[in-house]
Amino acid sequence: MHLNTTTRARDKIILHLKMKGPLSSGELADILQVTTIAVRQHLQTLEDDGYVDHVRKKGKVGRPAHIWSLTEKANEHFPDNHGLLATLLVDGIRKNFGDVGLRSVLDYVIETQSEAAREVLDLENKTFKEKIASLVEMRKNQGYMAEYRDLPDGGVELIENHCPIGSAACNCQDICEGESKVFSAVLGEQVTVKRRDHMASGDRRCTYEFHDLETDSQPDANGTGHS
Repeated sequence: MHLNTTTRARDKIILHLKMKGPLSSGELADILQVTTIAVRQHLQTLEDDGYVDHVRKKGKVGRPAHIWSLTEKANEHFPDNHGLLATLLVDGIRKNFGDVGLRSVLDYVIETQSEAAREVLDLENKTFKEKIASLVEMRKNQGYMAEYRDLPDGGVELIENHCPIGSAACNCQDICEGESKVFSAVLGEQVTVKRRDHMASGDRRCTYEFHDLETDSQPDANGTGHS
């Protein structure tokens, strides 16, 4: 079934709010290259349907702006990856085998995912930035709506705008810790992995910072290593 122009416009609004976070109607109009009035009409419909909400934020000049963000219901538009089944499996393992059994299963999952990722990514002889780019592409394909940006200190930030196993992760945050361990195992000991934002803790998205210790330890112009 083909989507009409109105439906496509609303889908684009939801996508941009997911990828960029809360935005004003004016900012959305600039991104979509349509009028602010048209965006407001779409936002009103999306709000009536329960997909977006807004707060009034006072700016430096003029009237307070409405800042729009997605509601929990908006996650219906993004890959779920059988989150309910994953949640039931976690509950079942914990109930039947206790936390020790659950930990053992998660360790197995981490090891298996790490081995599979190494085969898919083939990171040998790649630079630090090339490794991160390959990792981000893999996470995109897995439904995490991933992107990355360079940090001023030479590191790289991985941004995951969606979690296809979010319901299971909220029920067992060891799953999220396991993902950090997979990243570390795949990228190698010379790369540090630090999680910043965390959806299961209430943040809008998950973010990780990566730093290459080999690059950071290289001497600078003054003959000293980078901190």
